[in-house]
Amino acid sequence: MNAILVQQALERVGSPETLVTLVGKRVRQLTANRPPARPLVEHGPTESAMDIALREILEDKITFELVHLDDHVLIDDDYDDDPRSDEDVAQVA
Repeated sequence: MNAILVQQALERVGSPETLVTLVGKRVRQLTANRPPARPLVEHGPTESAMDIALREILEDKITFELVHLDDHVLIDDDYDDDPRSDEDVAQVA
């Protein structure tokens, strides 16, 4: 794994968690036992699948979209304005 590629990809993606997810999924695709995915960038014979995935991110061959949870309601256990009892809520869930 090339630390310079990791740092550059992290700057492009912005989130370590997102980078790990992107690289992990792409490495699995590149190394799958079924017909593996073909690399989207030129690569050397000794270059690892992780380095290929990082270079694909840097060259905008792999894109992603962040999904925000703003449209979803999160349940807060301390929120007591619900007129239903805890038993009713448990039955609904």
